[in-house]
Amino acid sequence: MQRQPTILRVPEKKRADLFDAEDFDPIKLVNTLYPDEASLTDLDKFIIVLKKQIQQVDQEIFNAVRSQGGAHARAREDLSVAHGQIQELFGKIQDIQRKSQESEAMVQEICRDIKKLDYAKKHLTNSITALRRLAMLTAAVTDLEAVCDRRDQYRKAANLVEAVHQLMEYFQQYEAIPKVRSLARRLAAVESKLQASVLDDFKILIGGPQADGLKMPPENLERLATACLVVDALGKKVQDQVMDWLCDREMSIYQGAFGGAAGSGTLSAAAADDRGAAEVAAHATRLDKFERRFAWFRSRLEEKREVWGVFPEHWRVPQVLCLTFCKITKAHLKRILSDDEALAGLRTDVGPLVKAVVATNRFERDMAAAFGGGGAKGDGRGGEEDDESESGGDSMSASEARKRLEKFRARVKAEAAAAVAAKEAMAKAGDRAREAQEEAIKVAFEGAVSEAFEPVLVQYYIGQEEREHLEHLDVAVREERWLPDTEEGDVSGSGLRVLQSANKIFFKIRASLTRCAKNVSRGPTLVALAQLFRRVLSGYAADLMRRLPKTAAGTTTAQAAPVGGSTDWYVRLSDEDERVVCCLLATAEFCRETVEGLAGALAKDVKPQFADRVDFQDEESAFVNVASACMSVLVLGLNTRLDAGLLEMLRMRWDAIEAPGDDSPFVGSLRKVLLDAAPRLGQGLDAANMGFLCDKAARGFIPRLHEALFRLRRLSDKGLLQLAIDVDAVRRALLELPRVARPPGGDDQQELPAYAAYVEREMGAVAGLVKVLQSKPEQLVDTYLLLMPPAAQSAAEFQRLLELKNLPRKQQGDLLAAYQARAAGAGAGASGAARAGGGGVGGAGAGGGGGDGGGLASAAASNLGTFKLSMNNFTRELAASIPFAGKKAAEGGIPGSPAGPSLSKNSLFSKAGPGHARGPSADSTSSGAAAGAFFKDTAGRAKEGFAKLGNLIRAANALGAAGETHRGEGEGSHH
Repeated sequence: MQRQPTILRVPEKKRADLFDAEDFDPIKLVNTLYPDEASLTDLDKFIIVLKKQIQQVDQEIFNAVRSQGGAHARAREDLSVAHGQIQELFGKIQDIQRKSQESEAMVQEICRDIKKLDYAKKHLTNSITALRRLAMLTAAVTDLEAVCDRRDQYRKAANLVEAVHQLMEYFQQYEAIPKVRSLARRLAAVESKLQASVLDDFKILIGGPQADGLKMPPENLERLATACLVVDALGKKVQDQVMDWLCDREMSIYQGAFGGAAGSGTLSAAAADDRGAAEVAAHATRLDKFERRFAWFRSRLEEKREVWGVFPEHWRVPQVLCLTFCKITKAHLKRILSDDEALAGLRTDVGPLVKAVVATNRFERDMAAAFGGGGAKGDGRGGEEDDESESGGDSMSASEARKRLEKFRARVKAEAAAAVAAKEAMAKAGDRAREAQEEAIKVAFEGAVSEAFEPVLVQYYIGQEEREHLEHLDVAVREERWLPDTEEGDVSGSGLRVLQSANKIFFKIRASLTRCAKNVSRGPTLVALAQLFRRVLSGYAADLMRRLPKTAAGTTTAQAAPVGGSTDWYVRLSDEDERVVCCLLATAEFCRETVEGLAGALAKDVKPQFADRVDFQDEESAFVNVASACMSVLVLGLNTRLDAGLLEMLRMRWDAIEAPGDDSPFVGSLRKVLLDAAPRLGQGLDAANMGFLCDKAARGFIPRLHEALFRLRRLSDKGLLQLAIDVDAVRRALLELPRVARPPGGDDQQELPAYAAYVEREMGAVAGLVKVLQSKPEQLVDTYLLLMPPAAQSAAEFQRLLELKNLPRKQQGDLLAAYQARAAGAGAGASGAARAGGGGVGGAGAGGGGGDGGGLASAAASNLGTFKLSMNNFTRELAASIPFAGKKAAEGGIPGSPAGPSLSKNSLFSKAGPGHARGPSADSTSSGAAAGAFFKDTAGRAKEGFAKLGNLIRAANALGAAGETHRGEGEGSHH
């Protein structure tokens, strides 16, 4: 066929996008316009067009140069005009600047006198104000000197002190003036005198520890109230001195009553007169009587309520006294707990210790609720308070207490402000702010005294808890019957029953956690208890692992050996063993979920600074490993049972089969194993675990079935046909496994698509292997390449298949060489097709086209031959699969037509066994109906196959014709 020459059409418009491009490649353009020799006929016309375009461009360049030649004169004229205009503008700007300077000088001349008068007025006003305030200060100091000696004028003196302090703030800038300095010295002397008078009144009116029991008359209370006003006016320093004296007085009474704990001080006279003082002192060093201290302080607050009410509320006298009491009590407690004699009893009985801790925690909560805050530093109480207790002994100054109290109040204000800001958006500002303040109060008092118990609690309380938990674990495991019965197990969240020992252990853990978090400690003791829980749970996981059945090597995991090989990987499970393993699996998953909740509860209860020390990841992993081991044991146990059927398959005489028909006995054995195990496993496992078990069992069984086929010997044609029927029966049995395992009332729509896809793919490969074995030797290579998956094709596998078919050695060598040649040719054809289509200018492109045509035609012919072979195999398979009963065919109904496996009533999990008798009428009715459906499906498949065959034939013919034509053109060009 002669190729038409390419006609070059000159465009009307200039193609600037072609020649003006930055990446213009002339060689690429020429190859595009003239891909072969036949297209060079119009080359002269194209050269003429290019010359015309070059002449046109030259003319345009000449015109542009000529037009620009006379433009310089006009440009020079325009530039001179611009220079003149700029000079004119500059002169105008200078004139404006000169006029503005003259205006500014005129304004300053006018305002000079006004400024002088303004400064004079300002200085005169300041002088008058200073003189007036100086007169007021002098009068106030004089009045204060007059009333400082009169103790019934404290209220007036307090007002005068406040006024003097406000005036002195104004005169701080005039301290160098003699008059002001003189007034400052007079004021200091008056304040010193007034301070001494007030402190004397406090000591006289309240009295020392010896006068503690005397009742104060109302006039003295009023006098103390006015004296407090003077102290407020004098400042924080005097207030701290008053509070120091008051705290020393109260704590000296406390240490006198409980002095035995501190090792210093004796009972005061007033305390000695008290009937209960001797008993209190006798129990001062006893830990079991430690709560008496808190009872004493509560009664003290109630007794002195009237006296403490005299002090201003912002002094927080009860709070400061409580803080000082907690400080000294904490020091006493440390000395008690450092006594070896006191600790000796804790090794056998921690009851007194726990009782003291509970009483201390209750006291701290009560004080937080009663006072609304305190001086402790909340969660950061550790190092600072310990340093103060060691350096300060049993006392703490009021200034230190007040500083700590002010810091806490500032923090509470900040927290309350943040809480209010967050809650205003939620329309609950008041309630949430109050909750935040209450939480801050709780944190402030928490641990003020009880923190001293932490080292002893970690040593003795946790020790006793550990003994109890380990003993409880031993008893629970020892009494466990390992049965998931209703009376022995409890239902978990997934509906499965778990071991009773698991619930016992977690009930014990929950009780210990609640007791410790609510009554004992939320600090290091709770962290140590969490570590104890970790040891208990790790031990329980180890007990569960020891209860699992093992292989001969003593492991729960193993690699299955080939069929008929070693049995060390066997895990022989009875029905009861399977139920126990399922229960262990449910228990392990229940424990993992409960441990996760336990870690969350501990992180919530423990103090924030210790939250990062609570970690149960290792324990969760331990129970995950137990669950994984349970699943591995179930998979190995199921494959151990299925191995008997595979061994039975190896022992069969496949050359002795005369009439292929119903399933072989080994298929019945495999079906029975699955029939027995599936409902039992489905009842003991949830849907996810059952799906995982099916998947793992199939992935362990199907490869072993595939390998077992290569160990068969003396396979006849009828034996191969029977083997194909058996493989299909095994495939159907595996596909029905999840359905049978589904418990009654389960979701009928629940399926395992991944499992079904794997079984179909892998069992399809096994069935393909059997079909390859059924093919004739001369068609073996083509059938193998057609039916076997590409990933499973190799020379070694093909050699094993030849040995299984029992062909002569020479024929095996010839077929192996043919397969290797076909495999190498297919690889070379694929690489050649990838390299095709790269021809350039001239004859290279034509040559490349010829090679492509021949390669495609050859590939099409090869595919056509392969498809014809597959159609032959399909026709033979169709004839062998006509669904008539084997017995009826053997009696002469239809010679050579075995019973179809899909029509046998001995399907998976049917009530009738392989040898179940069937009546003639039932056989003929079921066979006829099934045969109609089978032939309808086969007709559709045949129609699709013949349509594909026609398409291949047409494509091969077209490619062959194209190749012949192209080769003829190539020979003509050479001539």
